[in-house]
Amino acid sequence: MKPGEDIDRGIVRSMIALIRTHYTGDFFWESQRLGRVVTLSARPEDNDGLEEFLLREFFGTPLINRPPAQR
Repeated sequence: MKPGEDIDRGIVRSMIALIRTHYTGDFFWESQRLGRVVTLSARPEDNDGLEEFLLREFFGTPLINRPPAQR
């Protein structure tokens, strides 16, 4: 985790790194939040979308344009 990075984003980035040890393209994710299986991309160029999806999946709050974490 980088200094000043919020813990939620740090967890998601670690999860993405783990996903990329197994997948380089599309993969299936069983979404507990959506109640269905979705196709996601582990490609580096799709990182922002994957990060935002996993933030919502794990922590449940809308995160686009989210204010920085308070220290």
